[in-house]
Amino acid sequence: MRDITKRKEMEEALKKAHNALERKVEERTAQLSKTVDKLRETELRYRTVVDFTYDWEYWAKLDGTMRYISPSCERISGYTPGQFIDNPSLFREIIVPKDQDIWKKHYHDSRKEPKAREIQFRIRSRDGAIRWIEHACQPVIGNQGEILGFRASNRDITRRKEGEIKLQNAYLEIEQLKEQLEADQTYLRDEIKSAHNYENIVGDSDMLKYVLFRAEQIAPIDTTVLILGETGTGKELIARAIHGAKFSIKAQRQYGYFIVKVIIPIFLIVMMSCVVFWIDPKESGTQINVAITMMLTLIAYRFAVGADLPKVSYLTRIDYFILAATFLVFASLIEVVITSTYARVGNLYRARKIDRWARILFPTTFILMAFESLIFRFGL
Repeated sequence: MRDITKRKEMEEALKKAHNALERKVEERTAQLSKTVDKLRETELRYRTVVDFTYDWEYWAKLDGTMRYISPSCERISGYTPGQFIDNPSLFREIIVPKDQDIWKKHYHDSRKEPKAREIQFRIRSRDGAIRWIEHACQPVIGNQGEILGFRASNRDITRRKEGEIKLQNAYLEIEQLKEQLEADQTYLRDEIKSAHNYENIVGDSDMLKYVLFRAEQIAPIDTTVLILGETGTGKELIARAIHGAKFSIKAQRQYGYFIVKVIIPIFLIVMMSCVVFWIDPKESGTQINVAITMMLTLIAYRFAVGADLPKVSYLTRIDYFILAATFLVFASLIEVVITSTYARVGNLYRARKIDRWARILFPTTFILMAFESLIFRFGL
């Protein structure tokens, strides 16, 4: 017989220690598993935020190499994130030559004085198209205050920039037309003053215009004229005008003048506004830009020709014609807004159907209005 009590006690203690160790390992494994799951969830949220941004986001180191770049760069530039990471100078290379100095100055200033900055420049995408980029960046600061690089966002603002340029050109054209109008008015005032000797006759009423018209008719005739009126009404001025025989310019324009100066240009503006109906509703930016440009052009032209039309206290047929043209150009802008709304919600079929009807209705309506105003009742 052998006493194995101590051995049994040691085995029992060892077994308890083993079981305790296994429990601790299981608890630690469960904690690690939860930590890994949290890390994966955090990484998924991070990837969802950065990888699915609509704008082109990136994180560049101080040496210019890319630490991260979002997939949106391919939608804007045509190049993949891997191409920018493999070739750090690719970003600078696709900037158009005329805007290279803008980028170089921005790059130098951001390194010299790190802070949030914004610039605009153009790039040439992989398919050769020119795109306007709004670039905003700020430095990435580490826990110790060190600069880890720059976090930047590139937004495609091509449509907005093209609209701004067209609007600026339209304003410039309006200003030029205004200056031309002022010059024409000055010339016409001098011409009327030298031809009619009206410097002592002031007035713009229909009755005064009729008196001057009758004076112009009687001036070339060798006959006696009786001028009736109360004292102080200007009988002597009318007599001087008649005897001076200086009424040589007619107050009413010939039909050919209005056809060349008013009707043909307005006809072309209205027809150009109908071009928006042939542009696909998906290109809503282009449609709206064309419609607004035609509206501004018509408004500017109305100011330009307004001084040349006879000043009367009633609406003539040419006034109705201009009003109808203005209504149709404005209606084309409203039609573009409606079709753009349908296109944005995905109803391209209805938007294109409206465009097809507009291609027929708008020109037909304008031609009928012009025919009724200018053929049947040509009263300028």
